[in-house]
Amino acid sequence: MLAEIRSQVLDYAKELWHLREDSNTVDINAENYIEIYAKIKIFSLEGGNWCFCRSS
Repeated sequence: MLAEIRSQVLDYAKELWHLREDSNTVDINAENYIEIYAKIKIFSLEGGNWCFCRSS
């Protein structure tokens, strides 16, 4: 029983690590999106409607 609990704890820790990595990836992607959106906006024609790119 102790070996089974140990194995479950290790599996749980591994899953937590994966969740943290996924969260970091989402954060980085969001930062990149904001940065690129700002650059596109600067170079876009005046009066262009870029609202479809933005989340609410």
